[in-house]
Amino acid sequence: MLALLVLPVSTSVAVAQDGDLPRDAVILLDTTLSMQGKGGEGARDIWKPVIDRAVAQVNGLADGTNLVIIPFDQEPNVDMVWPIGTAALADDLTFAQLDDAKRASAVKYLRGLPLPSGQTTLICDALQYALDKLDAWRSRQADDRVQFVFLYTDGRDRKQCKDDFATKIAELFNGSRGDYPYLYGVYVDLNNTLTPEEAAQISQETGGRFEAGNEPGQDPSIADIVALDDTPIDLGNLYGRDSVDITVRVPGALPPQALEAATGFDVVGFGMAVDPSTIAVTPEMRLTLRVTDPVPGSFQGLLRLRPTEGNFAFAQPTKQIRFAWIPPATPTPSPTPSPTPT
Repeated sequence: MLALLVLPVSTSVAVAQDGDLPRDAVILLDTTLSMQGKGGEGARDIWKPVIDRAVAQVNGLADGTNLVIIPFDQEPNVDMVWPIGTAALADDLTFAQLDDAKRASAVKYLRGLPLPSGQTTLICDALQYALDKLDAWRSRQADDRVQFVFLYTDGRDRKQCKDDFATKIAELFNGSRGDYPYLYGVYVDLNNTLTPEEAAQISQETGGRFEAGNEPGQDPSIADIVALDDTPIDLGNLYGRDSVDITVRVPGALPPQALEAATGFDVVGFGMAVDPSTIAVTPEMRLTLRVTDPVPGSFQGLLRLRPTEGNFAFAQPTKQIRFAWIPPATPTPSPTPSPTPT
């Protein structure tokens, strides 16, 4: 069974800014023995479908996304980090900016990873490491950023978060609130290890969600990936208008699990609401954005997508939105001429 839990970590207020928000992503990949069906009760050999899913993830990330891939088991495997040769132990870990060549390199790296051999799963250590590296990378940049952690695991934490797993995962994410503008986590539970109660707890504490794939006992069913058109939505000056219509496009063919499945929408970063809040996934999804709390200024935020049914996930579950709310300048009246003395 696959379950996908999307955890919005920060909903900080948008700031006025020119240009697009750069994107950074970390893929954390569990490389313990259970990923190839060994070393534990209920373990299944899901390594190949997981690698296929990670490849689809990389192919779905937009050009210009800054990416690092970190395998982990009992610790982050820093000697196996992609890009190859990255100084992973240092604060100056270097993210690779995706283009065709870098994307091909990442795919080759994933396809060439050795079979998993780790003995235990320390999820919280790996997650903290990824958050620290994103923070260090962000601190050296000049602008706000949209940042993601994609965590692929079939197990539960065996040390730091062994007890009260859901609470500690939520605390780890929520501890970053206010420090990381637009930071999101995607928790991919590859072997249905979260109980419904744990999933509900994490969802409630972080505003996330839980999504199930195939039933226990069936073959692994790793979620399909849907890539969005990554062009930011620039709405211009909306002063005097209370709503605007937009279209969210999906280039290429939709996988069967996603076509006509439902996805939810919301807006992060400024006073807007979206209508409808849930819509069927099609190549062109038409929505209305409503201004709910207008204040003068220029704003940049995110339209966030959350699948609510179907076994699929968005490669990058946000689109950038820019708009202004600037009243027209009030003409300055011409000075009244003084009367001519007689």
